Amino acid sequence: MKKRIIYLTLTASLVAALTTTQLTSSYAATSTKNIDQQIANLKKQKADSQKTIKDAQNKIAQVKSDKQLTLREIDDLNNQLKATYAKLEQLDAELDKTEKELENQAKQLDEAETRVAKRDDLLKSRLRLIYTNGAVSYLDVLFNATSFSDFLTRLDSLQMVFNQDQEILDENKKDRDAIALKKEEVAKSLVEVQKLYDTTTALRVDLQQKEHAKEVRVAELEHQAESLEKITAEEEEKVITMAREESKLQAEKAKAAGGSSYKYSGGKFAYPLPSQVPVTSEYGSRVNPVTGQKGEFHKGIDFGAKSGTNILAAEDGVVLLASSYSGYGNCVIINHGKDKNGNEVWTLYGHIRMGGIKVSKGDKVKRGQKIAEVGSTGQSTGPHLHFEVRVNEKVVDPGPYLK
Repeated sequence: MKKRIIYLTLTASLVAALTTTQLTSSYAATSTKNIDQQIANLKKQKADSQKTIKDAQNKIAQVKSDKQLTLREIDDLNNQLKATYAKLEQLDAELDKTEKELENQAKQLDEAETRVAKRDDLLKSRLRLIYTNGAVSYLDVLFNATSFSDFLTRLDSLQMVFNQDQEILDENKKDRDAIALKKEEVAKSLVEVQKLYDTTTALRVDLQQKEHAKEVRVAELEHQAESLEKITAEEEEKVITMAREESKLQAEKAKAAGGSSYKYSGGKFAYPLPSQVPVTSEYGSRVNPVTGQKGEFHKGIDFGAKSGTNILAAEDGVVLLASSYSGYGNCVIINHGKDKNGNEVWTLYGHIRMGGIKVSKGDKVKRGQKIAEVGSTGQSTGPHLHFEVRVNEKVVDPGPYLK
């Protein structure tokens, strides 16, 4: 009877244990399935965000191209304006010269008018004399001669008077014709210069309006670029957030399956390159070498390594991102887990050359493992490694982690 009781007790315990194991396994399977579904959803959302980022980056590139083209057009307009201002100065000088010439011609015209007036007075004087003394014909003067000698003298005198009168009339006609011609020439010259000046002035106004329109266009393009960059930054933040969530889910999945997640034990990181190279840009405020913007905050350290140099993981961890990432170009982000204070620690490796990423998202990597190769993709002026350390997603000075 006692043996039977022991047997029944053992059987019940075994059944309970098996039942518990089955329930635990069933729960783990269900939990893993749910996590996989969440991970799949995150991957889809990340893919959508990355597409939005890529579209925005393409638009930014087009906007920047349009801006550069517009700036070149503004330079062309400035050159045309300079030439136009030079032409207006030349025309101003010509107008001054023509006006002075007009003043000179006016003086000469006044002198000619004075001469004509004097001759007219002389002719009028003679007419008054004839009127006073009565009309005497040239024949009466000749036939009243007392001798042949007197006749010749009177003939010479009459001829002289006639020639003088004719000369006065000719001089008057000549001066009047010259006055009329000079007036016409100077007036025509003034009209032509004034017309050219007005045309050039209109051109200047047109160029100024075009230049203003181009400047407005540049401002619009800059606003577009800022808006697109804001969209890009927001989407990039989403990608990082989703990568973090995915990392957490992967850790939960590993835990549910009886595995373990990485924990950063603290201490010095491994140098991210096979050997020491010069630092080309420190962490902190600087002048952006690409845009020339002053006061830009540099989020990491730049190592001046040659293109193709191996990039090494600074510590054990899981790859969060292994793809193109905004101004970083081709980029790898590794999650090293939480430190002793519960802060999550990441490292970022930017500007990797095309085809130079040697790991995939989700890969587990070891300290010192090759993960990529140095390049110059993204916003870069030449081959180098951009290295960042992020704690709870916030950038921190990488220096203390490498010392």
